Amino acid sequence: MTESEWLGRDKPVEMLSFLRQTMAGRKDARRKIRLWLAACCRQVWPRLKNRRSRELIEASERYADGEVSFGELKALWDAHRAKVGRRTWGAYLAWGAAHRDVWQGAVESWATLSARPPALPDREMAALFRDVFGNPFRQVQIDESWLR
Repeated sequence: MTESEWLGRDKPVEMLSFLRQTMAGRKDARRKIRLWLAACCRQVWPRLKNRRSRELIEASERYADGEVSFGELKALWDAHRAKVGRRTWGAYLAWGAAHRDVWQGAVESWATLSARPPALPDREMAALFRDVFGNPFRQVQIDESWLR
């Protein structure tokens, strides 16, 4: 993927593949992909009817920010799997968004989000990628005065 493709195309599966290839081992990338998943879920929040699915997505957000441990996230994920499973669109989306392997969860969530109504359009998912990841082809320059 080129910079112009990143900035101008609305192909979230290509963006996800690119990020996975170039950033897979980085902790910041795992955090950002988890936050991207949560942002996608927030776009369809009114359609997520199950309370446990919403709680699992919220826990995944908190895990990304270090507010809950992996053990706590896993316990919620296991409880969700046991009580809700992946029977509905929203339950499967939550399961993917909180997946232990965040890259696998992202692929599954992307497929869930784009499969059928209530789908999230590719252009919206791509815009969220650009919001969360910025431009991965350019390094962010931090002004030292921002850190004071």
